[in-house]
Amino acid sequence: MWIVLIVALSDTSIVGPALGLTLKDLYPFGDQAGDEALSKNDDGSSPPIPILTLFPFFNHQHSKLFVNTNGVISFLQGVSTYTPDPFPIANDARMIAPFWADIDTTRGGAVWYRETTNADLLDRTTKEVTNNYPNFFRFKASWIFIATWDRVAFYGCAGVGCSKTNTFQAVLITNGQHSFTIYNYEDIQWTTGTASGGNSTTGIGGTPAQVGFNAGDGIVSFTVNASRSPDIVNVDKHSNVDIPGKFAFRIDASDISDGGCNTEGNLTIAPRYGPMLGGQYLIISGPCIEQNATIKVSFSGSPQKECERKSEFAFACITPLFSHTGDTPVKVEIKNQEGESRIFQGLYTVLNLADCKHQVHRHDASDWFSGRQQISWDPDVAELQEDDFVNIHLLFVAKFNERLVLKWYNPKNGIESLKNTGTTKYNLPDPKNNYAMAIRVTAAPQRENQ
Repeated sequence: MWIVLIVALSDTSIVGPALGLTLKDLYPFGDQAGDEALSKNDDGSSPPIPILTLFPFFNHQHSKLFVNTNGVISFLQGVSTYTPDPFPIANDARMIAPFWADIDTTRGGAVWYRETTNADLLDRTTKEVTNNYPNFFRFKASWIFIATWDRVAFYGCAGVGCSKTNTFQAVLITNGQHSFTIYNYEDIQWTTGTASGGNSTTGIGGTPAQVGFNAGDGIVSFTVNASRSPDIVNVDKHSNVDIPGKFAFRIDASDISDGGCNTEGNLTIAPRYGPMLGGQYLIISGPCIEQNATIKVSFSGSPQKECERKSEFAFACITPLFSHTGDTPVKVEIKNQEGESRIFQGLYTVLNLADCKHQVHRHDASDWFSGRQQISWDPDVAELQEDDFVNIHLLFVAKFNERLVLKWYNPKNGIESLKNTGTTKYNLPDPKNNYAMAIRVTAAPQRENQ
């Protein structure tokens, strides 16, 4: 079965024809903004662009992307196809498509792109997300990628046809856990190149442009339903956020389920990655979970650990200490009261500590050997944004029966979790024989059997 989400331009929630965006409403682009530019080409792509963060898209994390001349940002491979195929598409065609059409910059225009962590732009995108998604009022953008198709012409244009150009922009936004994209349309004057059946002087006709997203599995996609129809030329006059020419979408997960949960299928895991030290508090959804079901999780064949049922649709688990990095298979067994078990699979990415962007800092080095520890952390990182309390654990070397062993220690000794203030002090037990090796700060609450 194909699962397709459609946003209808004719829907009552979509703004009708009105004044649209101007160039000043777009995010800064071009040479003056420090952008890279694709060379003039037809059907070309950038080389793979390594990015500074893992970008979540349809339940996958990506460390690189491609900017394609034909109005597409892709993740697994470049896209040279000039006539847009109807979504959904398989063959790993994982893409963000603000305006997939046959663009030829040798006839006019340019394609610009850059990633940025500029504070002003991060604040701007944060406000766009929180204004349009009230449930994400704690969201704080940490990374942005901006791609702009600036006055681009269509393939096969002739005469006056080459003066018809399109200017539009895609802005990718993430805090490391959730991701969003904004489509900005300043001016759309054509929909189709001549190789796709369009007219050489109007750029209209044939198979018009497509707007949306594609997961690349042949099942999940998201499409504005004027796509591949003549009406897509008016996308710059419509919106799903009450601003003509602007669309905003959350894109980290498909958010598609049958009746709220599933009796089989894959897991949705949030956050999608965490450090080798473990202790990450995960919310896992997807399966249907009966009231008194037993839930156990295993990471890459590790011993099973119990999880806590949160609702009919979700449960919480704690990650163990890992001895490896990279994508790690997650296996969940859910057993009902009759003893019947169901197995679900998922994927979690384990990060080397050196690759973790957000770290805990230990202060006052002269006090460390006395056992006194003052630490600080960023309380606004994505993993903690939704939590008022945190748990703190130390990985330390302790003497046990004349042997040195690694142990986790909770400096609060099981007392109520700490407020997520970003700093605290504590004392190590028996500092002469115990040596703190690492510190982790995780979302609360945690359970003893996890």
